[in-house]
Amino acid sequence: MKKNSILIFIIFFLIGFIPTSCSAANLQQGSDIINNPRLSENDRNTAESSTHQLTFTTYSSVYNGSIIALIPASSTTLASNDSLPDSGTNIIDSGFDLNNLDSSNVICSGGTVTWGKPEIIPSSKSTSGKHEIICPFYGKLDVDQMIQMDVGNDQKGLINPLPITNHVANVADVYNIDIRIIDSTDEIVDRINTKMALLDQVEAYGGVGVEAYVGTYRFSLFGYTSPYSQVNLSGSTIQAKTNANQDGYFIFRNLFAPFKPEKLCLYSEDTEGIVSYPICLPPFPVNKDTTIGPVLIPPTIFVIKGNVLIGESAYIVGKTIPNIDVNFSFFNGSKSHFNLIEKMLFFVASKAPIKSIYAYSLPSLKTKATKQGNYQMALSGNNPAFYQIFSSGVFQNATTPKSHTITVQMLPWWLTLIQRWLIPLLLLFIIMLVPIIYLLIKKYFHPFFIHRQRSLILRDKFPIVLEPQELLSFKDRMLMQIS
Repeated sequence: MKKNSILIFIIFFLIGFIPTSCSAANLQQGSDIINNPRLSENDRNTAESSTHQLTFTTYSSVYNGSIIALIPASSTTLASNDSLPDSGTNIIDSGFDLNNLDSSNVICSGGTVTWGKPEIIPSSKSTSGKHEIICPFYGKLDVDQMIQMDVGNDQKGLINPLPITNHVANVADVYNIDIRIIDSTDEIVDRINTKMALLDQVEAYGGVGVEAYVGTYRFSLFGYTSPYSQVNLSGSTIQAKTNANQDGYFIFRNLFAPFKPEKLCLYSEDTEGIVSYPICLPPFPVNKDTTIGPVLIPPTIFVIKGNVLIGESAYIVGKTIPNIDVNFSFFNGSKSHFNLIEKMLFFVASKAPIKSIYAYSLPSLKTKATKQGNYQMALSGNNPAFYQIFSSGVFQNATTPKSHTITVQMLPWWLTLIQRWLIPLLLLFIIMLVPIIYLLIKKYFHPFFIHRQRSLILRDKFPIVLEPQELLSFKDRMLMQIS
C-alpha cells in the first residue's frame, strides 16, 4: 500500500506580551493547530490548503473590542490573494495566500461575549502589510477566558507557501501569526505571537505530521518495523505519524515534548493494511532534549484459512523487519475449546481399528523474513487441535514485542461434518417431532377417547346378565294382549 506522504510537522509555541508598560509576568500561552502543515511545492504542482485553529487565554479584561489575527503574506499586491501558493527569498518576504476567504470561512467563539460578523482584510488593503482577520465582540471579555478563532473550513482554507529560496530539506520554515486584542479605541490590550513551522520533503518515507500542545524541549523517536509501513504515535497531547523506509527504519524528528511527562503508544500499519499489536512506552523526561530508540514494532500477522481439516495446511503470513528470524509461539486451547461431546468422539475415534494419536502438542517453529519483510509458515497436523499463535522477531539480539494472537483449528472431516450439520439436523428433528407429538396427544388425550375408556370401565364393573325365558305360543301372546 503506497503512501504518498510528505514529511511534515507543526510546532506550537505561544509567547504573549502586553505593551511595554506592563511587566514580563503578562506572558500568555496558546496554540495554533493546523490540519495540513505541508509546504506547497512547484515540482509536484501542489497548492496545499490548510485550516487553522487559534486558541489562547486572555490576560486582560476588555469591553467591546476585537480579536485580530495578522497572517504573514508574501506581498501587498493582489498576488497574495489569487489562490496560488506564494514564496520568497526568506521568511520575511514569504507567506500565505489568502485564497479569497470571506467572513463565512471564519468563526470566533469562547468567552462570555457576543461575537459579531468577522471581517477579512487582504494584505493589499491592510495597513500592516499582512492579511488581517478581525472578530469583533460585544460585552465584557474577562480575564482567563479561552478564545478560539477558526480560519478556514472544509470548503476553503489558506494556501500554504512554497519553500523559501534558501529552504533546507528537513528544516522547518517557521512563520509567525500575530494575535492582538484591541479595545473600542483600537488600543492594543493583549498581544500574542504564535510560531508555526511548515516542513516538506521529497516523496520519501520518514515523514511526520504532528498536532499538539508543546513545551520548550524536543524529543526524537526512532525504530524499526516492516518496510514502507505507516507508524502512528499517540499520547494525551501528541498525535503523529510517519512512514518507514525500505529497510523498515522510521524516525520522528525533533518533536516538541509535552509540558508534563506522558505515556506514548505506537503501532504500525503495513502495506497490506494489517495493523500491528500496539506498544506503549513509559513517560520520558520533558525537561531536556531526549532521543528515544530504537523501538521495535511487533510483526503483523494474518492467517489464511484458519479452520482446516486434518492433513490440510493453514498458512500464517505477516510482515516485520527485513531479514530477521521470526519465532512462532503456540498456546494449545484444545482442552477448553472442545466440548465434552467432541472429546468423547475423539476418544471413540482413538479406539477405532485405524487409530490417530490425538495429541495436544506442537514443537516450536521459526522462519526468516525476506528482504521485503515478508514471512510465512504452513501449519498442518494429524491431530485435532485448537491453537492460539503469535509471532515475534529477533533483531540484533533483541526480541520484538509479540504480535496479535491468531487462532487455527484442525479437525477431522467427520467432526467438521457434525459441527456443520448439527444445528440443521437438530432443527429437522424438531420439525419432524412436532407432528408426532400432535398425533400422540390427539390419540391418547382426545375427549372422545377418554370418554370411551371410561365407558369400558363401567361395563367391566357392571356386566349384563342374561336370564332364560319361556317361549310363548302365538295363542298365548294374543290372550295376553287382550287381557
